Amino acid sequence: MLSIVDQGHVAAASFFKSHTWWMAIGGLPIGYKDPWTLGQIPPNNLSAVYTETISKGISGSIDALSKTSVLKIVLVKQNSTVYEEGVSFQLTDNKVDWTLAGSEPAPTSSYEVVYRYSTGAVSSLLDEYGRKQAFQVSFVQESNSGTIIYDGSKWEVTLTPTKFVYVKFVFEPTEETGSIIHQLGIFFDTVRANGVPGGQAHLVPAEVSDPGFCYMVENIVPFERVVGKSESFEYIFPY
Repeated sequence: MLSIVDQGHVAAASFFKSHTWWMAIGGLPIGYKDPWTLGQIPPNNLSAVYTETISKGISGSIDALSKTSVLKIVLVKQNSTVYEEGVSFQLTDNKVDWTLAGSEPAPTSSYEVVYRYSTGAVSSLLDEYGRKQAFQVSFVQESNSGTIIYDGSKWEVTLTPTKFVYVKFVFEPTEETGSIIHQLGIFFDTVRANGVPGGQAHLVPAEVSDPGFCYMVENIVPFERVVGKSESFEYIFPY
C-alpha cells in the first residue's frame, strides 16, 4: 500500500497526465544579450517582451523602465514617430537614455517602449514556429527490461498510476523544416483557433487562439529541422 506521501505524488502525476500536452519549437528571440548559434551551448537566461508607457522627463533625460535585467529595447515610438536607437536614445542600466543628439519626445509627454528583459518565468515561446500535440502520454516505471531509455535508466509503460509521466512528441518530416531551433516549450491545453479542425495535431501560431498554460521553456543547443526527417522529443517528469 502506498504511503500518504506517495499517494500525493501519484495524484499530482495523474492530474498532469489528464491534460492535453503540446510542444512548441522556436528560433532565436530578438534582443538576446547572449545570442548563440549552431553547436554552441545556450545561455541559461530566458527573456520576455514587455510594452510600457513612459512619461518623458526633461530634455536629455534618462527615463527608468519598470523591469530590471533589460536585454534589448525593441521599439520606442510616440504615435507614428519611431525613434532610432543609437541616434536618439540608447539603453543604459535599465533606462531609456535620451542624452544623444537625436530627436526626442517633448518633456512630460507619454511614449511607448517595447523591450525584452531577462526572466526565468516566461509564459510563451518568444519566436515560435509551430507546436505539436503529444504523440504519447503514459505512466511509466523503472524496469530492467524497459525499452524507454531516459537519463541512463530503463523505463516501461504501465497502466497502473505512478508518480512518473512519460511524454513523447514527434514532429513530422514536413513540419518546420528548414528552421533553426533554439527554444522548446511545453504547454497544457492549447486551444485551436476557430475553423481549425479539432483533430489537427500540428499548429502554426496563426492557428492558436490560446497557447494554454506554459509548463516550461528551455534554451537548447540549436539544430536545423532537416527536410524529410522526423524529430522526436521524450521526457519523463517525476511528481
